[in-house]
This record gives sequence, structure tokens and C-alpha cells, in this order.
Amino acid sequence: MTCIKRYRRFTGLAVAGMVFATGATLAADGDVPGAAVQKVVVRSTAQFDFDRDQVKPEDAQRILSELGAAGNVTWQSVNAVGYTDSVGTVAYNQGLSERRAAAIKAYLVTKGVTPDMIATTGRGPQEPIASNDEPDGRAQNRRTAIEFQGVKAGDR
Repeated sequence: MTCIKRYRRFTGLAVAGMVFATGATLAADGDVPGAAVQKVVVRSTAQFDFDRDQVKPEDAQRILSELGAAGNVTWQSVNAVGYTDSVGTVAYNQGLSERRAAAIKAYLVTKGVTPDMIATTGRGPQEPIASNDEPDGRAQNRRTAIEFQGVKAGDR
């Protein structure tokens, strides 16, 4: 039988009603019978303006809203992967994609997420999700994909 522990203290961080684990050891207060641990993954995307790495307010709000919709989850890790369109040199776009991922990390840190929980990567113009031949397609490719992973108690 899979059980989770009820904790008398927790060293995680609360962000808009969400809990982010810090990797600290938790003090067990006893098993909660019948409660299985479920893995939870939430994926989100932030879009960016041409040649910019600032997180748009509407994306920031949407990301927190999507996390809140997941319910009572203890978030364990975040992965942010930045991308660009194909305008410009590969070297410049690589740096821009890294700055976009770092901007998401910086935003999440301002919301209380521990920096060590957030991995960032830049992929430049690699892996476009739309054609770079048209302005709308290029706009879709200027993004950071964000994946939050955590656990929550569920029914057996």
C-alpha cells in the first residue's frame, strides 16, 4: 500500500496557495492510510515579443492560474526551455533563448520558488512549432516552454 506522510512542519514555499518543495527533510507525523501519491505535470508557455526577453504580464498571470488549477500540489521541479524565431544569427538567437528561459526563472523566483528547483535551457531557433516563413509563425516560435513537476495526495 502506498502512503504519504502528514507533516507537522514543511520547509517549502507557498506561492499563491501552491507549495514548492525545497528538498529539505520533512518531519513525519504518521501515515495517512489510503492516500496514494500522484505525479502531477503542468505545462505552460510564455510568448515573447521580437528580440525581447521580458515576461508579459498576461503570461505571468496565466502561468500562476494554470498552477493554481492543479490543486493542492507540492511542486518539486521546474524546467524552462527558451526558443526564438529564425531571424538573426544562430549565435545571437541561442543567447536570446537562454535569456528568455532565465526571465521565466527570475519571475518564478520573485514568486518564492527556490532558484535551485528551476532548470533553464535555450534552444535558439531549433524545434520551431510553426513556420518561420510568416510573421504569425515566427511569433509562435518566440516562446519559453515551462514544465512544472510535483506530487499530490490522491485516492487509492
